[in-house]
Amino acid sequence: MEELYQDMSITNGVLTITFNIFTNAGGWGKFTNGYKFRYQDAQFMLIGADHFYLHRGSGETEDRSYNFITKKVKISTGNISTHIKQTAWRPIKFKQL
Repeated sequence: MEELYQDMSITNGVLTITFNIFTNAGGWGKFTNGYKFRYQDAQFMLIGADHFYLHRGSGETEDRSYNFITKKVKISTGNISTHIKQTAWRPIKFKQL
């Protein structure tokens, strides 16, 4: 298994921490997860998250981008053999950040 931690950056006041999960044996999936935080009210608030999945056998992909401020998730599915993706927006239900 590769090192999980991939990157950390601050852009427009948003801290993003990215992790990658890739195993050489025992699984067909590759995952990349990113978490977005904004510093406000003297604390870091989780405002978004991104999840990417690739099935290395079939080439199927799924991207999920969560926006906790707008309470929506964008879900895109496709295949690495084509640039065509199907995208849908869905609401996220929670009471507070």
